Amino acid sequence: MLAQRYSETHGLDDGVPDSPWAVNLADDQGRFHLLAFDLDAHRPDVTEAAHEDTATLEKLLADLRIRAVTTASSGQADGGRHVWVALTEPISAAVANALAQRLGALLPTLDKAPLCNATSGCVRPPGAPHRAGGSSTLLRGRIEWLTRPANTPQHVAALLDVLDARIEELPAVVASEDATLARLPKDGKGHPYLSGERRNLSPATKDAVQRAMGPGDDASAALWRIMLGCAAARWRFADVIAHAGEPGFEHARTQRSVTGQARIARPRTGPDSATAVMRRQWRKACAHIARNPRRSDHGETWDRLAAPIADAVESIQAAADATPGRWAEGHGPAARRALDTLCAWALEGLTLRLDASVRHLGESATLSHESARTALWALERWGLVRHVSESVGTRAATWELVIHTHPIPALPHAVPGGVPPPADATARVGWSVLRAILRSRLLRLHHDAWTGRGLGLAAGNLWVNPKVVSESGTRRLTTGGIRPTTTRQELDAWAKQHRVDGTLDRRRVSHAIERLQYRWWLDEVQRVRDQQRPESSSPRVLESLGRYPRRGRTWRPNHLEAARTCAQAIVHRSTAAA
Repeated sequence: MLAQRYSETHGLDDGVPDSPWAVNLADDQGRFHLLAFDLDAHRPDVTEAAHEDTATLEKLLADLRIRAVTTASSGQADGGRHVWVALTEPISAAVANALAQRLGALLPTLDKAPLCNATSGCVRPPGAPHRAGGSSTLLRGRIEWLTRPANTPQHVAALLDVLDARIEELPAVVASEDATLARLPKDGKGHPYLSGERRNLSPATKDAVQRAMGPGDDASAALWRIMLGCAAARWRFADVIAHAGEPGFEHARTQRSVTGQARIARPRTGPDSATAVMRRQWRKACAHIARNPRRSDHGETWDRLAAPIADAVESIQAAADATPGRWAEGHGPAARRALDTLCAWALEGLTLRLDASVRHLGESATLSHESARTALWALERWGLVRHVSESVGTRAATWELVIHTHPIPALPHAVPGGVPPPADATARVGWSVLRAILRSRLLRLHHDAWTGRGLGLAAGNLWVNPKVVSESGTRRLTTGGIRPTTTRQELDAWAKQHRVDGTLDRRRVSHAIERLQYRWWLDEVQRVRDQQRPESSSPRVLESLGRYPRRGRTWRPNHLEAARTCAQAIVHRSTAAA
Protein backbone atom coordinates (compact mmCIF):
# COMPACT_ATOMS: atom_id res chain seq x y z
CA MET A 1 0.00 0.00 0.00
CA LEU A 2 1.47 3.33 -1.02
CA ALA A 3 1.82 6.17 1.43
CA GLN A 4 2.22 9.85 0.61
CA ARG A 5 5.70 11.07 1.46
CA TYR A 6 6.80 14.71 1.71
CA SER A 7 10.60 14.67 1.58
CA GLU A 8 11.29 18.41 1.24
CA THR A 9 10.59 21.47 3.38
CA HIS A 10 9.14 24.50 1.62
CA GLY A 11 9.25 27.97 3.19
CA LEU A 12 6.18 30.17 3.41
CA ASP A 13 7.93 32.90 1.43
CA ASP A 14 8.94 30.58 -1.43
CA GLY A 15 5.60 30.58 -3.21
CA VAL A 16 3.11 27.76 -3.62
CA PRO A 17 4.70 24.42 -4.69
CA ASP A 18 3.61 22.80 -7.94
CA SER A 19 3.68 19.26 -6.52
CA PRO A 20 1.45 17.88 -3.72
CA TRP A 21 2.23 19.54 -0.40
CA ALA A 22 1.02 19.42 3.18
CA VAL A 23 1.27 21.46 6.37
CA ASN A 24 2.53 20.25 9.72
CA LEU A 25 -0.10 20.12 12.43
CA ALA A 26 2.37 20.67 15.30
CA ASP A 27 5.20 23.11 15.93
CA ASP A 28 8.84 22.31 16.74
CA GLN A 29 7.90 21.79 20.41
CA GLY A 30 5.36 19.12 19.48
CA ARG A 31 2.31 21.30 20.26
CA PHE A 32 -0.66 21.04 17.92
CA HIS A 33 -2.00 24.32 16.49
CA LEU A 34 -4.12 22.55 13.88
CA LEU A 35 -6.29 19.44 14.09
CA ALA A 36 -6.91 17.61 10.82
CA PHE A 37 -9.24 14.63 10.75
CA ASP A 38 -8.54 12.51 7.66
CA LEU A 39 -11.57 10.36 6.78
CA ASP A 40 -10.00 7.94 4.35
CA ALA A 41 -11.84 6.55 1.30
CA HIS A 42 -8.93 4.71 -0.28
CA ARG A 43 -11.29 2.06 -1.71
CA PRO A 44 -14.59 2.59 -3.52
CA ASP A 45 -16.45 0.32 -1.09
CA VAL A 46 -15.62 2.53 1.94
CA THR A 47 -16.53 5.86 0.37
CA GLU A 48 -20.03 5.80 1.82
CA ALA A 49 -18.69 4.95 5.27
CA ALA A 50 -16.12 7.79 5.09
CA HIS A 51 -18.84 10.28 4.19
CA GLU A 52 -21.06 9.04 7.03
CA ASP A 53 -18.16 9.37 9.46
CA THR A 54 -17.60 12.92 8.18
CA ALA A 55 -21.23 13.82 8.84
CA THR A 56 -21.02 12.32 12.34
CA LEU A 57 -17.88 14.31 13.13
CA GLU A 58 -19.30 17.54 11.73
CA LYS A 59 -22.38 17.20 13.95
CA LEU A 60 -20.23 16.53 17.03
CA LEU A 61 -18.24 19.68 16.34
CA ALA A 62 -21.27 21.82 15.48
CA ASP A 63 -23.06 20.82 18.69
CA LEU A 64 -20.07 22.19 20.63
CA ARG A 65 -19.90 25.31 18.44
CA ILE A 66 -16.48 24.33 17.18
CA ARG A 67 -15.74 26.03 13.86
CA ALA A 68 -14.63 23.36 11.38
CA VAL A 69 -13.70 23.41 7.70
CA THR A 70 -14.45 20.36 5.54
CA THR A 71 -12.65 19.67 2.26
CA ALA A 72 -12.80 16.99 -0.42
CA SER A 73 -9.33 15.47 -0.36
CA SER A 74 -8.97 15.16 -4.13
CA GLY A 75 -11.83 17.41 -5.15
CA GLN A 76 -13.87 14.37 -6.15
CA ALA A 77 -17.38 13.72 -4.82
CA ASP A 78 -16.54 10.05 -4.16
CA GLY A 79 -13.19 10.72 -2.46
CA GLY A 80 -12.06 11.09 1.11
CA ARG A 81 -12.70 14.04 3.37
CA HIS A 82 -10.54 16.27 5.59
CA VAL A 83 -12.09 18.10 8.53
CA TRP A 84 -9.94 20.94 9.88
CA VAL A 85 -10.04 22.71 13.25
CA ALA A 86 -7.68 25.60 14.04
CA LEU A 87 -6.91 26.56 17.65
CA THR A 88 -6.22 29.89 19.33
CA GLU A 89 -3.70 28.16 21.61
CA PRO A 90 -1.87 24.89 20.98
CA ILE A 91 -2.60 21.63 22.76
CA SER A 92 -0.06 19.00 23.82
CA ALA A 93 0.76 15.92 21.75
CA ALA A 94 -0.75 13.76 24.51
CA VAL A 95 -4.12 15.53 24.20
CA ALA A 96 -4.06 15.26 20.39
CA ASN A 97 -3.26 11.55 20.64
CA ALA A 98 -6.06 11.04 23.16
CA LEU A 99 -8.48 12.82 20.82
CA ALA A 100 -7.39 10.62 17.89
CA GLN A 101 -7.83 7.42 19.88
CA ARG A 102 -11.29 8.39 21.08
CA LEU A 103 -12.46 9.39 17.61
CA GLY A 104 -10.94 6.22 16.15
CA ALA A 105 -13.26 4.17 18.35
CA LEU A 106 -16.28 5.94 16.82
CA LEU A 107 -15.15 6.62 13.24
CA PRO A 108 -13.70 3.50 11.55
CA THR A 109 -12.43 5.39 8.49
CA LEU A 110 -10.40 7.96 10.47
CA ASP A 111 -6.66 7.88 9.81
CA LYS A 112 -5.23 8.60 13.26
CA ALA A 113 -1.59 8.85 12.14
CA PRO A 114 -1.37 12.66 11.59
CA LEU A 115 -2.70 13.41 15.10
CA CYS A 116 -0.44 10.80 16.69
CA ASN A 117 2.79 12.12 15.15
CA ALA A 118 3.90 15.44 16.62
CA THR A 119 7.13 15.36 14.61
CA SER A 120 5.97 14.92 11.02
CA GLY A 121 2.18 14.57 11.14
CA CYS A 122 0.89 16.58 8.20
CA VAL A 123 -2.18 16.84 5.95
CA ARG A 124 -2.84 18.60 2.64
CA PRO A 125 -4.76 21.85 3.31
CA PRO A 126 -7.48 23.38 1.10
CA GLY A 127 -6.13 24.05 -2.37
CA ALA A 128 -3.19 21.62 -2.18
CA PRO A 129 -2.93 19.28 -5.22
CA HIS A 130 -3.52 15.53 -4.91
CA ARG A 131 -0.99 13.03 -6.26
CA ALA A 132 -3.70 11.35 -8.36
CA GLY A 133 -4.94 14.62 -9.82
CA GLY A 134 -7.30 17.29 -8.61
CA SER A 135 -6.83 19.27 -5.43
CA SER A 136 -8.30 19.64 -1.96
CA THR A 137 -11.56 21.54 -2.43
CA LEU A 138 -13.54 23.47 0.15
CA LEU A 139 -16.94 21.90 0.85
CA ARG A 140 -18.16 23.52 4.06
CA GLY A 141 -16.90 26.24 6.37
CA ARG A 142 -14.73 29.28 5.72
CA ILE A 143 -11.00 29.61 5.13
CA GLU A 144 -10.99 32.47 7.66
CA TRP A 145 -11.80 29.92 10.37
CA LEU A 146 -8.32 28.47 9.78
CA THR A 147 -6.41 31.73 9.38
CA ARG A 148 -8.21 33.52 12.24
CA PRO A 149 -9.18 30.71 14.65
CA ALA A 150 -11.77 31.03 17.41
CA ASN A 151 -11.58 27.49 18.85
CA THR A 152 -9.86 27.17 22.23
CA PRO A 153 -8.28 24.25 24.12
CA GLN A 154 -11.44 24.31 26.28
CA HIS A 155 -13.42 23.38 23.18
CA VAL A 156 -11.13 20.34 22.78
CA ALA A 157 -11.66 19.40 26.43
CA ALA A 158 -15.44 19.57 25.94
CA LEU A 159 -15.12 17.40 22.83
CA LEU A 160 -13.15 14.81 24.80
CA ASP A 161 -15.94 14.67 27.41
CA VAL A 162 -18.57 14.13 24.71
CA LEU A 163 -16.50 11.40 23.06
CA ASP A 164 -16.09 9.60 26.37
CA ALA A 165 -19.87 9.47 26.71
CA ARG A 166 -20.30 8.27 23.12
CA ILE A 167 -17.77 5.46 23.60
CA GLU A 168 -19.71 4.28 26.65
CA GLU A 169 -22.78 3.97 24.40
CA LEU A 170 -21.12 1.82 21.70
CA PRO A 171 -23.40 -1.22 21.13
CA ALA A 172 -20.54 -3.64 21.69
CA VAL A 173 -19.59 -2.01 25.00
CA VAL A 174 -23.20 -1.85 26.21
CA ALA A 175 -23.93 -5.46 25.24
CA SER A 176 -20.82 -6.72 27.03
CA GLU A 177 -21.62 -4.71 30.16
CA ASP A 178 -25.25 -5.88 30.20
CA ALA A 179 -24.13 -9.51 30.02
CA THR A 180 -21.79 -8.99 32.99
CA LEU A 181 -24.32 -7.03 35.04
CA ALA A 182 -26.96 -9.73 34.54
CA ARG A 183 -24.84 -12.04 36.71
CA LEU A 184 -24.44 -9.55 39.58
CA PRO A 185 -26.79 -9.19 42.58
CA LYS A 186 -29.14 -6.17 42.65
CA ASP A 187 -30.40 -3.97 45.47
CA GLY A 188 -34.06 -3.16 46.08
CA LYS A 189 -34.07 -0.55 43.28
CA GLY A 190 -32.31 -2.74 40.72
CA HIS A 191 -28.85 -1.21 41.06
CA PRO A 192 -26.04 -3.77 40.71
CA TYR A 193 -23.32 -4.33 43.28
CA LEU A 194 -20.51 -6.79 43.95
CA SER A 195 -21.12 -9.38 46.62
CA GLY A 196 -18.87 -9.40 49.67
CA GLU A 197 -18.34 -7.53 52.89
CA ARG A 198 -18.39 -3.74 52.63
CA ARG A 199 -14.92 -2.26 53.19
CA ASN A 200 -13.49 1.17 53.82
CA LEU A 201 -12.36 3.07 50.75
CA SER A 202 -8.67 2.92 49.82
CA PRO A 203 -6.56 6.02 50.60
CA ALA A 204 -6.40 6.90 46.88
CA THR A 205 -10.20 6.75 46.53
CA LYS A 206 -10.70 8.82 49.69
CA ASP A 207 -8.33 11.43 48.29
CA ALA A 208 -10.25 11.51 45.00
CA VAL A 209 -13.55 11.97 46.87
CA GLN A 210 -12.27 14.86 49.00
CA ARG A 211 -10.04 16.67 46.50
CA ALA A 212 -11.53 19.82 44.93
CA MET A 213 -11.30 20.13 41.14
CA GLY A 214 -8.96 22.78 39.76
CA PRO A 215 -9.40 24.54 36.37
CA GLY A 216 -7.20 22.04 34.55
CA ASP A 217 -8.38 18.87 36.32
CA ASP A 218 -10.29 16.12 34.55
CA ALA A 219 -13.52 15.89 36.57
CA SER A 220 -14.79 12.96 34.49
CA ALA A 221 -11.67 10.87 35.21
CA ALA A 222 -11.92 11.72 38.92
CA LEU A 223 -15.54 10.50 39.10
CA TRP A 224 -14.59 7.29 37.29
CA ARG A 225 -11.80 6.58 39.78
CA ILE A 226 -14.22 7.18 42.66
CA MET A 227 -16.82 4.82 41.21
CA LEU A 228 -14.22 2.11 40.65
CA GLY A 229 -12.96 2.45 44.20
CA CYS A 230 -16.48 2.31 45.67
CA ALA A 231 -17.43 -0.74 43.58
CA ALA A 232 -14.20 -2.54 44.57
CA ALA A 233 -14.95 -1.77 48.24
CA ARG A 234 -18.33 -3.55 47.83
CA TRP A 235 -20.36 -0.37 48.37
CA ARG A 236 -23.97 -0.06 47.20
CA PHE A 237 -25.28 2.69 44.92
CA ALA A 238 -27.14 4.25 47.87
CA ASP A 239 -23.80 4.60 49.69
CA VAL A 240 -22.35 6.43 46.69
CA ILE A 241 -25.34 8.77 46.32
CA ALA A 242 -24.97 9.76 49.98
CA HIS A 243 -21.53 11.27 49.16
CA ALA A 244 -22.62 13.12 46.00
CA GLY A 245 -21.98 16.48 47.67
CA GLU A 246 -18.27 15.79 48.10
CA PRO A 247 -15.80 17.80 45.92
CA GLY A 248 -14.72 14.78 43.87
CA PHE A 249 -18.25 14.36 42.47
CA GLU A 250 -17.97 17.61 40.48
CA HIS A 251 -18.57 15.85 37.14
CA ALA A 252 -21.86 14.45 38.46
CA ARG A 253 -23.09 17.87 39.62
CA THR A 254 -21.87 20.01 36.71
CA GLN A 255 -21.02 19.75 33.03
CA ARG A 256 -18.93 21.80 30.64
CA SER A 257 -20.69 24.70 28.96
CA VAL A 258 -20.98 24.68 25.19
CA THR A 259 -17.96 26.97 24.88
CA GLY A 260 -15.95 24.82 27.27
CA GLN A 261 -14.94 27.90 29.23
CA ALA A 262 -16.81 27.03 32.46
CA ARG A 263 -18.89 24.36 34.15
CA ILE A 264 -22.65 24.75 34.60
CA ALA A 265 -25.15 22.87 36.76
CA ARG A 266 -26.63 19.73 35.28
CA PRO A 267 -30.39 19.53 34.60
CA ARG A 268 -32.56 18.03 37.35
CA THR A 269 -34.00 15.33 35.07
CA GLY A 270 -33.11 13.50 31.87
CA PRO A 271 -30.05 11.58 30.68
CA ASP A 272 -27.67 14.42 31.62
CA SER A 273 -28.93 14.79 35.19
CA ALA A 274 -26.64 14.07 38.13
CA THR A 275 -28.48 10.88 39.09
CA ALA A 276 -28.46 9.55 35.51
CA VAL A 277 -24.71 10.23 35.12
CA MET A 278 -23.91 8.54 38.44
CA ARG A 279 -26.14 5.58 37.62
CA ARG A 280 -24.37 5.02 34.27
CA GLN A 281 -20.92 5.34 35.80
CA TRP A 282 -21.88 3.00 38.65
CA ARG A 283 -23.12 0.29 36.27
CA LYS A 284 -19.94 0.57 34.22
CA ALA A 285 -17.74 0.45 37.33
CA CYS A 286 -19.50 -2.66 38.70
CA ALA A 287 -19.21 -4.42 35.34
CA HIS A 288 -15.57 -3.42 35.04
CA ILE A 289 -14.56 -4.65 38.49
CA ALA A 290 -16.52 -7.89 37.94
CA ARG A 291 -14.61 -8.55 34.71
CA ASN A 292 -11.27 -7.35 36.08
CA PRO A 293 -10.92 -8.50 39.71
CA ARG A 294 -7.26 -7.54 39.62
CA ARG A 295 -8.34 -3.92 39.61
CA SER A 296 -9.64 -4.20 43.17
CA ASP A 297 -6.46 -6.05 44.15
CA HIS A 298 -4.16 -3.29 42.89
CA GLY A 299 -6.31 -0.30 43.85
CA GLU A 300 -4.48 2.97 43.33
CA THR A 301 -1.67 1.32 41.31
CA TRP A 302 -4.06 0.44 38.48
CA ASP A 303 -3.27 3.46 36.30
CA ARG A 304 0.45 2.88 36.67
CA LEU A 305 0.11 -0.77 35.70
CA ALA A 306 -2.45 -0.29 32.93
CA ALA A 307 -0.55 2.45 31.09
CA PRO A 308 2.42 0.33 29.88
CA ILE A 309 0.13 -2.53 28.86
CA ALA A 310 -1.99 -0.09 26.83
CA ASP A 311 1.18 1.36 25.27
CA ALA A 312 2.32 -2.15 24.34
CA VAL A 313 -1.02 -3.12 22.80
CA GLU A 314 -1.20 0.16 20.89
CA SER A 315 2.29 -0.47 19.47
CA ILE A 316 1.37 -4.03 18.49
CA GLN A 317 -1.81 -2.84 16.78
CA ALA A 318 0.05 -0.04 14.99
CA ALA A 319 2.64 -2.53 13.72
CA ALA A 320 -0.14 -4.82 12.52
CA ASP A 321 -1.92 -1.97 10.71
CA ALA A 322 1.36 -0.93 9.08
CA THR A 323 1.66 -4.32 7.31
CA PRO A 324 -1.81 -4.87 5.81
CA GLY A 325 -0.58 -7.36 3.20
CA ARG A 326 0.41 -9.85 5.90
CA TRP A 327 -3.24 -10.31 6.90
CA ALA A 328 -4.71 -10.62 3.41
CA GLU A 329 -4.24 -14.26 2.43
CA GLY A 330 -3.30 -17.71 3.77
CA HIS A 331 -3.12 -17.81 7.56
CA GLY A 332 -3.18 -14.00 7.66
CA PRO A 333 -6.94 -13.36 8.18
CA ALA A 334 -7.18 -15.90 11.03
CA ALA A 335 -3.94 -14.65 12.55
CA ARG A 336 -5.20 -11.04 12.64
CA ARG A 337 -8.36 -12.11 14.46
CA ALA A 338 -6.29 -14.10 16.94
CA LEU A 339 -3.93 -11.15 17.46
CA ASP A 340 -6.82 -8.75 18.13
CA THR A 341 -8.32 -11.21 20.62
CA LEU A 342 -5.02 -11.68 22.47
CA CYS A 343 -4.60 -7.89 22.63
CA ALA A 344 -8.09 -7.53 24.12
CA TRP A 345 -7.31 -10.23 26.69
CA ALA A 346 -4.01 -8.50 27.54
CA LEU A 347 -5.84 -5.25 28.28
CA GLU A 348 -8.41 -6.95 30.47
CA GLY A 349 -5.87 -9.09 32.34
CA LEU A 350 -3.13 -6.44 32.53
CA THR A 351 -0.52 -8.85 31.25
CA LEU A 352 1.04 -9.78 27.94
CA ARG A 353 1.40 -13.41 29.07
CA LEU A 354 -1.86 -15.27 28.45
CA ASP A 355 -3.30 -18.75 28.79
CA ALA A 356 -4.91 -19.33 25.38
CA SER A 357 -6.95 -22.46 24.73
CA VAL A 358 -7.52 -22.86 20.98
CA ARG A 359 -11.25 -23.43 21.55
CA HIS A 360 -11.66 -20.41 23.79
CA LEU A 361 -9.58 -18.33 21.38
CA GLY A 362 -11.61 -19.64 18.46
CA GLU A 363 -14.94 -18.73 20.06
CA SER A 364 -13.72 -15.24 20.95
CA ALA A 365 -12.16 -14.60 17.53
CA THR A 366 -14.90 -16.31 15.44
CA LEU A 367 -12.54 -19.06 14.28
CA SER A 368 -12.64 -22.83 14.30
CA HIS A 369 -10.31 -24.38 16.87
CA GLU A 370 -8.04 -25.59 14.06
CA SER A 371 -7.85 -22.09 12.54
CA ALA A 372 -7.06 -20.71 16.00
CA ARG A 373 -4.26 -23.27 16.41
CA THR A 374 -2.63 -22.46 13.06
CA ALA A 375 -3.12 -18.73 13.69
CA LEU A 376 -1.10 -18.92 16.92
CA TRP A 377 1.76 -20.71 15.22
CA ALA A 378 1.67 -18.18 12.35
CA LEU A 379 1.90 -15.32 14.85
CA GLU A 380 4.84 -17.02 16.52
CA ARG A 381 6.54 -17.53 13.16
CA TRP A 382 6.15 -13.80 12.47
CA GLY A 383 7.58 -12.88 15.86
CA LEU A 384 4.38 -11.37 17.28
CA VAL A 385 3.80 -13.96 20.01
CA ARG A 386 6.03 -16.37 21.91
CA HIS A 387 5.06 -19.86 23.04
CA VAL A 388 5.87 -19.98 26.75
CA SER A 389 4.59 -23.38 27.91
CA GLU A 390 2.50 -26.33 26.75
CA SER A 391 -0.98 -27.11 28.03
CA VAL A 392 -1.18 -29.27 31.17
CA GLY A 393 -4.43 -31.05 31.99
CA THR A 394 -7.27 -28.55 31.66
CA ARG A 395 -4.90 -25.57 31.76
CA ALA A 396 -4.32 -24.05 28.34
CA ALA A 397 -0.95 -23.39 26.76
CA THR A 398 0.65 -20.06 27.66
CA TRP A 399 1.54 -17.50 25.02
CA GLU A 400 3.12 -14.06 25.31
CA LEU A 401 2.57 -11.05 23.08
CA VAL A 402 5.89 -9.71 21.84
CA ILE A 403 6.70 -6.05 21.46
CA HIS A 404 10.19 -5.14 20.31
CA THR A 405 10.39 -1.53 21.51
CA HIS A 406 10.34 -2.29 25.24
CA PRO A 407 9.73 -5.27 27.54
CA ILE A 408 6.51 -5.35 29.56
CA PRO A 409 6.65 -7.94 32.37
CA ALA A 410 3.49 -9.59 33.61
CA LEU A 411 1.67 -8.63 36.79
CA PRO A 412 2.12 -8.53 39.72
CA HIS A 413 5.78 -7.59 39.21
CA ALA A 414 7.03 -4.03 38.96
CA VAL A 415 7.73 -2.48 35.58
CA PRO A 416 11.44 -1.59 35.64
CA GLY A 417 12.58 -0.03 32.40
CA GLY A 418 9.08 0.00 30.96
CA VAL A 419 7.28 2.98 29.53
CA PRO A 420 6.06 5.15 32.44
CA PRO A 421 2.42 6.28 32.52
CA PRO A 422 1.87 9.53 30.59
CA ALA A 423 2.14 12.63 32.75
CA ASP A 424 -0.87 14.21 31.04
CA ALA A 425 -4.09 12.88 32.58
CA THR A 426 -5.95 13.07 29.27
CA ALA A 427 -3.45 10.66 27.72
CA ARG A 428 -4.48 7.92 30.17
CA VAL A 429 -7.51 7.00 28.09
CA GLY A 430 -5.51 4.59 25.97
CA TRP A 431 -6.54 1.53 27.95
CA SER A 432 -10.30 2.10 27.87
CA VAL A 433 -10.38 3.33 24.27
CA LEU A 434 -8.23 0.49 22.93
CA ARG A 435 -10.39 -1.99 24.81
CA ALA A 436 -13.55 -0.46 23.34
CA ILE A 437 -12.12 -0.58 19.81
CA LEU A 438 -11.01 -4.21 20.05
CA ARG A 439 -14.14 -5.46 21.79
CA SER A 440 -16.34 -3.66 19.27
CA ARG A 441 -14.37 -5.15 16.39
CA LEU A 442 -14.52 -8.69 17.79
CA LEU A 443 -18.23 -8.50 18.62
CA ARG A 444 -19.05 -7.24 15.11
CA LEU A 445 -17.10 -10.21 13.72
CA HIS A 446 -19.09 -12.63 15.87
CA HIS A 447 -21.58 -13.65 13.18
CA ASP A 448 -22.22 -16.73 11.06
CA ALA A 449 -21.61 -14.67 7.91
CA TRP A 450 -17.95 -14.10 8.83
CA THR A 451 -17.04 -17.78 9.22
CA GLY A 452 -15.19 -19.85 6.64
CA ARG A 453 -18.49 -21.31 5.41
CA GLY A 454 -19.89 -17.81 4.99
CA LEU A 455 -18.27 -14.81 3.36
CA GLY A 456 -14.91 -15.80 4.78
CA LEU A 457 -12.40 -14.51 7.31
CA ALA A 458 -10.74 -11.92 5.06
CA ALA A 459 -14.09 -10.38 4.11
CA GLY A 460 -15.10 -10.10 7.75
CA ASN A 461 -11.81 -8.47 8.75
CA LEU A 462 -12.19 -6.00 5.90
CA TRP A 463 -15.77 -5.19 6.94
CA VAL A 464 -14.89 -4.31 10.54
CA ASN A 465 -11.55 -2.62 9.78
CA PRO A 466 -11.47 -0.51 6.59
CA LYS A 467 -7.67 -0.22 6.82
CA VAL A 468 -7.29 -3.94 6.09
CA VAL A 469 -6.31 -4.73 2.49
CA SER A 470 -7.61 -7.91 0.82
CA GLU A 471 -8.54 -8.34 -2.83
CA SER A 472 -10.33 -11.62 -2.18
CA GLY A 473 -12.21 -10.07 0.74
CA THR A 474 -13.28 -7.13 -1.43
CA ARG A 475 -14.54 -9.49 -4.13
CA ARG A 476 -16.56 -11.55 -1.67
CA LEU A 477 -18.10 -8.47 -0.07
CA THR A 478 -19.04 -7.11 -3.50
CA THR A 479 -20.45 -10.45 -4.67
CA GLY A 480 -22.42 -10.85 -1.45
CA GLY A 481 -23.83 -7.34 -1.67
CA ILE A 482 -22.31 -6.40 1.70
CA ARG A 483 -21.54 -2.71 2.32
CA PRO A 484 -19.77 -1.05 5.28
CA THR A 485 -23.21 0.14 6.43
CA THR A 486 -24.85 -3.31 6.24
CA THR A 487 -26.83 -3.96 9.43
CA ARG A 488 -26.75 -7.08 11.60
CA GLN A 489 -30.31 -7.88 10.53
CA GLU A 490 -29.20 -7.85 6.90
CA LEU A 491 -26.31 -10.17 7.78
CA ASP A 492 -28.80 -12.50 9.50
CA ALA A 493 -30.85 -12.62 6.31
CA TRP A 494 -27.73 -13.29 4.20
CA ALA A 495 -26.63 -16.13 6.49
CA LYS A 496 -30.08 -17.72 6.41
CA GLN A 497 -30.33 -17.41 2.64
CA HIS A 498 -26.93 -19.09 2.17
CA ARG A 499 -27.63 -21.74 4.85
CA VAL A 500 -24.78 -20.84 7.16
CA ASP A 501 -26.94 -19.62 10.04
CA GLY A 502 -26.30 -21.51 13.27
CA THR A 503 -22.63 -22.19 12.46
CA LEU A 504 -21.33 -20.46 15.58
CA ASP A 505 -23.95 -22.07 17.83
CA ARG A 506 -23.03 -25.53 16.56
CA ARG A 507 -19.33 -24.76 17.00
CA ARG A 508 -19.91 -23.59 20.57
CA VAL A 509 -21.88 -26.74 21.46
CA SER A 510 -19.22 -28.93 19.85
CA HIS A 511 -16.51 -27.22 21.90
CA ALA A 512 -18.54 -27.63 25.09
CA ILE A 513 -18.90 -31.37 24.40
CA GLU A 514 -15.18 -31.74 23.70
CA ARG A 515 -14.24 -29.87 26.89
CA LEU A 516 -16.57 -31.97 29.01
CA GLN A 517 -15.35 -35.21 27.46
CA TYR A 518 -11.72 -34.24 27.99
CA ARG A 519 -12.34 -33.42 31.67
CA TRP A 520 -14.18 -36.73 32.02
CA TRP A 521 -11.25 -38.60 30.50
CA LEU A 522 -8.78 -36.89 32.83
CA ASP A 523 -11.05 -37.89 35.70
CA GLU A 524 -10.96 -41.50 34.47
CA VAL A 525 -7.16 -41.47 34.16
CA GLN A 526 -6.90 -40.24 37.74
CA ARG A 527 -9.38 -42.89 38.95
CA VAL A 528 -7.26 -45.66 37.43
CA ARG A 529 -4.14 -44.25 39.02
CA ASP A 530 -5.88 -44.05 42.38
CA GLN A 531 -6.79 -47.74 42.15
CA GLN A 532 -3.09 -48.50 41.86
CA ARG A 533 -2.21 -46.08 44.70
CA PRO A 534 -5.13 -46.01 47.16
CA GLU A 535 -3.18 -43.90 49.64
CA SER A 536 -3.19 -40.92 47.23
CA SER A 537 -6.80 -40.97 46.01
CA SER A 538 -8.26 -37.75 44.56
CA PRO A 539 -11.88 -36.57 44.60
CA ARG A 540 -13.87 -37.17 41.43
CA VAL A 541 -14.81 -34.03 39.49
CA LEU A 542 -17.53 -35.46 37.23
CA GLU A 543 -19.22 -38.13 39.33
CA SER A 544 -22.59 -37.25 37.78
CA LEU A 545 -21.48 -38.79 34.47
CA GLY A 546 -20.53 -42.10 36.07
CA ARG A 547 -17.72 -44.31 34.82
CA TYR A 548 -16.05 -43.52 31.52
CA PRO A 549 -17.41 -46.03 28.94
CA ARG A 550 -15.17 -48.97 27.97
CA ARG A 551 -15.29 -51.58 25.22
CA GLY A 552 -16.14 -55.07 26.47
CA ARG A 553 -13.36 -57.38 27.53
CA THR A 554 -10.62 -55.27 25.95
CA TRP A 555 -11.45 -52.52 28.43
CA ARG A 556 -10.39 -49.96 25.87
CA PRO A 557 -11.98 -46.52 26.27
CA ASN A 558 -15.07 -45.98 24.10
CA HIS A 559 -14.57 -42.33 23.18
CA LEU A 560 -17.49 -42.33 20.71
CA GLU A 561 -19.95 -43.42 23.39
CA ALA A 562 -18.42 -40.91 25.80
CA ALA A 563 -19.00 -38.13 23.27
CA ARG A 564 -22.69 -39.15 22.97
CA THR A 565 -23.09 -39.10 26.74
CA CYS A 566 -21.46 -35.68 26.97
CA ALA A 567 -23.70 -34.35 24.18
CA GLN A 568 -26.78 -35.51 26.08
CA ALA A 569 -25.46 -33.87 29.28
CA ILE A 570 -24.86 -30.56 27.45
CA VAL A 571 -28.36 -30.63 25.93
CA HIS A 572 -29.86 -31.41 29.35
CA ARG A 573 -28.00 -28.47 30.93
CA SER A 574 -29.14 -26.10 28.18
CA THR A 575 -32.75 -27.22 28.56
CA ALA A 576 -32.63 -26.84 32.33
CA ALA A 577 -31.10 -23.36 32.01
CA ALA A 578 -33.81 -22.29 29.56
